[in-house]
Amino acid sequence: MELDVQAVQARLRAALADLPKVYVYISTPDTLPVCGLDGVRVQDQLFALRALGDEGLAEAWLRAVQCAQLAHDRLLSDLTAVDKHLTFWRRTLAAGGGWAHASFMLLARGPGAFAADVAAASRRLLRLAGLAEGGTAEGEGGSSATDLMQQRVLLLRELRSRLTVALAELTQAADHLRLDLSPSPPVPAHGHGSGAAWRLPSRGGFAAGGAAGAPGPGSGAERQLQAAEAAVRRAVRGMRAALEGLTGAAEAPQGPAGGPRSPPSLAAELGALLRLLALRPLAAHALGAEEAQGGAQGPLAAEGKPAQAPTQASAPAEAVAPASELVLSSGGGTARSALSAARRAAALSGPLAAVPAAAAMPSSLQRHWLRYAAAGAALAYGGWFLVRHSRLAGSDDLDRWLREAVAAVRSALATHVAAPLAAVSDELFTTFRQRPAIVSSADFESSRGSLARMLADFAADHPPGPGGAGAGAGAAGSGSGSPSALVPSDAPGSADPALAAGMGVVMRAYEEELRRPLRGLLAGDLARALLIQVQHVKVDGEAAMLRLDQILRANELTMSLLAALPALGASLAAAAGLARLLIPRAPDPRRAAVPARLAMAGLEVALEALRTAQAPADPLLSPEQAAAAAQALAEAEGEVAFRLARLYGELVALYARADRTSRFSDWRPLAEELLRLAAPGSAAERLAVHGRMVRTYSVFKT
Repeated sequence: MELDVQAVQARLRAALADLPKVYVYISTPDTLPVCGLDGVRVQDQLFALRALGDEGLAEAWLRAVQCAQLAHDRLLSDLTAVDKHLTFWRRTLAAGGGWAHASFMLLARGPGAFAADVAAASRRLLRLAGLAEGGTAEGEGGSSATDLMQQRVLLLRELRSRLTVALAELTQAADHLRLDLSPSPPVPAHGHGSGAAWRLPSRGGFAAGGAAGAPGPGSGAERQLQAAEAAVRRAVRGMRAALEGLTGAAEAPQGPAGGPRSPPSLAAELGALLRLLALRPLAAHALGAEEAQGGAQGPLAAEGKPAQAPTQASAPAEAVAPASELVLSSGGGTARSALSAARRAAALSGPLAAVPAAAAMPSSLQRHWLRYAAAGAALAYGGWFLVRHSRLAGSDDLDRWLREAVAAVRSALATHVAAPLAAVSDELFTTFRQRPAIVSSADFESSRGSLARMLADFAADHPPGPGGAGAGAGAAGSGSGSPSALVPSDAPGSADPALAAGMGVVMRAYEEELRRPLRGLLAGDLARALLIQVQHVKVDGEAAMLRLDQILRANELTMSLLAALPALGASLAAAAGLARLLIPRAPDPRRAAVPARLAMAGLEVALEALRTAQAPADPLLSPEQAAAAAQALAEAEGEVAFRLARLYGELVALYARADRTSRFSDWRPLAEELLRLAAPGSAAERLAVHGRMVRTYSVFKT
């Protein structure tokens, strides 16, 4: 069986072409629903429209909601980027004075900007030299670094103002898509009265059921359809006006030259709106767009001859544009799939109003290019050094250095880790049992027994007289001050009562013999008493040596533990690091909620500014002042939408790590409150909702 190479290549190309679709379907960002139109509300209104009998209008309304969500997310993304760049330049401008600004503009914008600034400075110096010699300096002069930063701040402020106004206008236009429809009552299948059975819609859905019983001219359903179509047209036109005011790309009206022009169809207006959004190929895949017949791509076909949508509500759904224009292919036309496709398309699309390259903040690589260049030079020199001393250059320096380094590491480990731990082990299990003592217990017991026998013999040779008991007691009392009496009672050499009594007799005879030392030394017991005291001192010394041996053993163990402290510390640090890696600590809920609380505070400031802007204007204002007030109101509304979207993103990121589904989670009521803030309303109503959220939910409490 031969392998069809061309077929395999075709399948491989098809699989590679489907990779972007797989990617965009896997990841769906969770963004703020435009005007509070989440999946549940959009699905409810979609069912209500289909129940009225016009499938084409329902699909057009769904496509308009999808476009509104797409444009809303892209404007918020652009506004976030502009706000990031503006915050950076404001912080840099406030960070230092003229010298700091000059050094930043010269050294922190990348090597290309550095080379351009150096070249411009050289040209200015040359022109100054020519002027000093009598020439002219045309085009001389340049702004300072502080002025250049201020120009960037002003440019980004203007772009941010335009984006907030466009966001406010888009939100106002999308508000028309919040239709007020009451579903038609069910049609009785047979019979009348309260006992009649009710017929459910057929397998075709609400649209099929509505088409079976299409409303007649002038009915309430027809008026609702006409109002819904007018609302969709107003929403689409408002969104087009907002985007055209931002991008400055307005399309010329189509129609025959001269004579009255017929209003464009709803499909044509949706196609113009989608062309204005200028989707990228990946975003078109995410939106579920298929190639239309004739080579056109996009959710709507190119408008050569746009298909006319029905103007009467009773027109059948087949009379609307072809399927490639209004039917979604990314989820069967459901509200949730349409909104998810719009969010994916917005994430994969480029900016509607890109930040100018001259006003963009330098990247981290550009800001630290000198540091990275020095690191690269050091790495290059290190590589050249390694090559020079490697086998490639015929040198064995690297091998020798490697062996020496390995030997040094092994020696250090053996000296500072293995040896101290082995010493501790030996002290605990071997040394205490095998260390030779200076004085053994057997020697001590032998000396003590010899002393006892000496004392017994001496006492037998000197029986007590009539007052001997008292004298013996006094001698014993006086003997209590001897060295043996100073030994603790738990020591091996502690004196017992027999030894103490015997030493009392010896000390009494010794005192008597000292009165006549020569006679006592030659014919008495003075020498014997002295020798007995020497034996007593020996016994006391051996007892002290035994106690000292115990103290030395304890000190040796302490010193071994101190020597093993580096090894023990390294082992504990490694164990702690491994435990943290395997068992990460739970995040601090108060610390994790700080960005959400800051976003909530920013939303409150924006709502206060909106309430101030919504105050009744003075009727005596000039047209210029009235236009400025309207501009401020639009900017305030856009700022509220931007701050609300940022709060929604912070809360989504916070609750992504928590449980959202249990009955103990407060995410669902919190999401409902956020949708109330996103819905149209006065600033006072939104401030009331804001205050209730701050008081109710623990995430906003410090």
